[in-house]
Amino acid sequence: MLCLSILLFCLSLLIRYRIYGLSNEDVVILQDWYQHFYKRGIVSLANGNFSNYPPAYLYLLWISRLFSEWIDSITAIKIIPTLFDFISAFTIFLMARLKFKDDMPYLFSAVFFSLPTIMFNSSGWGQIESLYTSFLLLCAYFLLKEIPFWALIMFGAAFSIKSQSIFFLPFLGILFLKGLIRWYHFLLVPAAYAVAALPAVWIGRSWESILTIYIGQVGQFRSLSMSVPNLYTFVPDTFYDAGVWMGMGVLFWPCVYGAG
Repeated sequence: MLCLSILLFCLSLLIRYRIYGLSNEDVVILQDWYQHFYKRGIVSLANGNFSNYPPAYLYLLWISRLFSEWIDSITAIKIIPTLFDFISAFTIFLMARLKFKDDMPYLFSAVFFSLPTIMFNSSGWGQIESLYTSFLLLCAYFLLKEIPFWALIMFGAAFSIKSQSIFFLPFLGILFLKGLIRWYHFLLVPAAYAVAALPAVWIGRSWESILTIYIGQVGQFRSLSMSVPNLYTFVPDTFYDAGVWMGMGVLFWPCVYGAG
């Protein structure tokens, strides 16, 4: 089992090396942000206009710019999410170790690291899903260890990177109703977000631009399906508002019905 895990891990590294040169529209945008840091340095963190991402990711992008003499911009951009894939794989190993004492945790970790969706998202397209999901995995791990304090800090760190981490919130809500998480633990989420914002604020960025960044993202794309293979693909975007409300109703009706 350990030999298979090592083989899968090495195969994943080989595939990641072969696909790291891929590019798309998002990679081009990230390169523009990288070049912004390259030309203007750390003071770019005070600018809330050139990027619509929270400061937490931008710190890492600025740090990667410091190695521009040794690696090109595409490599620097894609190394960031790839490193967080390592963190996620290690977290999965820790979670599996709670149940399995043999070599199975190594296999679980290697299989995750070798998943095509994981490899292409990080090493192929340079997306940052691996950053916030790694913190969500750490959140789940600390919940399994019954340490809600660190679990909610990890959730706060995930939310400091991308708003999609909020989809993990219903699970935390269930644990709250079961008494496994106290109400004051949720205060750690905005606290973690604020701490992550402090360096950018210290450099000159306004609290208003940081605290409202996710609000500005809400209406950025008026499309029911952003190249995702689901039923919304067959619905024209002219029905965007109706589609959103119908989808919300379908999503929350079972919760309301179950609560009643």
